Amino acid sequence: MSQFNSTIHLIGRHPEIARNEDFIQWNNVHGSQIWHETEPDSEGIFDIVIQSPDKNDIIAFHLKQIKSQNETGIKSEILEYKTFDLLNSKSNRLFSLIEANRIAKSKKNILAIRPKIDWTQNEISWEIDLLENQTVEKYISNNNQLIKINTLKLPQKTIPSTTAPAYNDWLEENELHHLNKYRALALQWGSPAITVSDKVFRVFLKTKEKMLYDGNILHIGEFTWADNLVIDQLGYRGICDEWAVIQITMLRALGIPSVLKFLTFNYNGKPAAHACVEWLDNGTWKHLDALWDAYDNKSVYRQNGATNVMVMDANSPKDNVYNGNAWGVPDVNGDGKLYPYGDFIINPAYPGNQRPGYSY
Repeated sequence: MSQFNSTIHLIGRHPEIARNEDFIQWNNVHGSQIWHETEPDSEGIFDIVIQSPDKNDIIAFHLKQIKSQNETGIKSEILEYKTFDLLNSKSNRLFSLIEANRIAKSKKNILAIRPKIDWTQNEISWEIDLLENQTVEKYISNNNQLIKINTLKLPQKTIPSTTAPAYNDWLEENELHHLNKYRALALQWGSPAITVSDKVFRVFLKTKEKMLYDGNILHIGEFTWADNLVIDQLGYRGICDEWAVIQITMLRALGIPSVLKFLTFNYNGKPAAHACVEWLDNGTWKHLDALWDAYDNKSVYRQNGATNVMVMDANSPKDNVYNGNAWGVPDVNGDGKLYPYGDFIINPAYPGNQRPGYSY
């Protein structure tokens, strides 16, 4: 859903851009929805690339990470920014899409098409990710030439667990959360913490470090993708509900009950949607949202301008519950991509209800 894939998440992830006057002016003119961040290099340099809804205009920011001394927070400073009119660009997205369809065995094999900035040449190229057999093939389209740059071999499929199911849905392994597969990774993320709250905080920090926001993945806004797809296929990329899925997997793999929440609210007069996590701490459900840099802060959305915040419990994910279309896109059973409002038990029904902390 487009409301899930939104530049509103810049407020939580990159407030230095969301509050930048040049971005605000650009956004007022063009409007924006899809954005992504690149992986920081060895010096902490990375990019934020934001596209207009028609994908004809881009504003891109070149940033540097600044870690706090205790490494509990990561701030960023803007080094420079540029705007691009893609109608006058040497390399356009349409050619990249045509070429991706030509070399892919199926349109379903196209994972993502994202703009990449060349800051020295003041030009744009396009990264294309294709899923072929058990590999992700990466291409660059530049000046209307397509060049293969990398092939990533995917891990072998794991055999489903034969262990007894957990005692409740808060700790359950299911189509979204493959706990046995990622238990060793969760132990790495949660160490060297001993207490439950410390483990949760370590997972919170690690999620902020590992995950990348990327709205260019095809159909990322229509479905909630399973953890194995997010980690193995997408390379820790996704939007808000994928971030929430990864946090829940890591927490449950550590034996910490956790659940998914879908939110709806208004921001600047427009509808928005979001996904976050709650975890159980000695009988009390606490909030967690690494994308918004919020640890136990349910009011973070209201604090940043959201109004009429409503909450839904999203439980018991099963891909075969819903067989229709997700905002016009077929919901294929068994592919690890679940329709948020059809493949979960949603309580209460959309748009949810008001909850303490979130709403008031």
